Amino acid sequence: MKKIMFMILLFLIPSYAYANDLSEEQLNQTIQQIIDWKKQEHQIPTTSPLLQNPFLQNAGTTTGDWYPFAIGRAGISDDYDAYLAVIQDTVQKRYKELGGLDATKATEWHRISLAILALGGDPTNIGGINLIEDGTYNRGLKAPLDLQGLNGLIWGLITLDSMRYEVPDNAANSRQDIIGAILAAQLKDGGFSFYHDTSDPDITAMALQALAPYANSFETFTYKTQQTGETMTKTVRQVIEEALVALQSLQLPTGDFGSWGEANAESTAQVLVALTALQIDPLTDERFIKNGKNIINGIMRYAQPDGGFVHSETYSSDNPTSLPDVSNSMASEQVLY
Repeated sequence: MKKIMFMILLFLIPSYAYANDLSEEQLNQTIQQIIDWKKQEHQIPTTSPLLQNPFLQNAGTTTGDWYPFAIGRAGISDDYDAYLAVIQDTVQKRYKELGGLDATKATEWHRISLAILALGGDPTNIGGINLIEDGTYNRGLKAPLDLQGLNGLIWGLITLDSMRYEVPDNAANSRQDIIGAILAAQLKDGGFSFYHDTSDPDITAMALQALAPYANSFETFTYKTQQTGETMTKTVRQVIEEALVALQSLQLPTGDFGSWGEANAESTAQVLVALTALQIDPLTDERFIKNGKNIINGIMRYAQPDGGFVHSETYSSDNPTSLPDVSNSMASEQVLY
């Protein structure tokens, strides 16, 4: 689970080259281009590691942790030790000053834990601090795991299962509790959403990522749905199949996905991760090919000449940092992983 001249390479691999397949060479080139774009953004030479100053100043933040997460999982050589040293210092300082990582967002523990794991570290022992305990199965001792919403449950389960961590019998949140709470958030149309009564591709895809390890389980869960209060009894597999149908309906003719009425790279990337987590081939599965376009075609629509990816082709005043012709950090990091 673990590092080139990028502008020329990108022009040699335009979007149409991804029509029906994706070679390992093309994949690796696209990954390297995103990393090199991030280096340029921080004025780091492309021949040097990304995980050095000034990038290290972002350790422990959403703008910093997803890049080492992706680099580590891709097995790309970089200065893992430097990042692990800084993140340990950051975690210890926040615990000392705040008594933890965040008063509301359990996902702070999850993101940092996953980044540490990807780089070969141990999130259960950060100078004596157990991030898995504090942020997942015993998060409920200080605040509900879902205080920030469905995200806390989804990423809590993803983090727990990243190494199949054992949950103590007396834990505040058991695995089954978390799974059941995610299932209860399913909407009538089969998908999931953070705010709305209809499916959103981002949250639906993230929920599928969390549920993927249980796709072949025959265990049933009985719960009341949040949307209607109706009592349901389902297996995780049933919920997954229904969510996949909801995702199918949301795919655009160009192969990508949109959220909040806006086609974007991040939504498409999350669906790609969900499908591969479920061992669904995004290049050949007919359910996710529209007008001959697959999800890779959809993602590559957002590729930029500098190696990064834009959020959307359309400017939105609600998201002023996401310009349609300027590579975006969040879009690039999500496409990267």
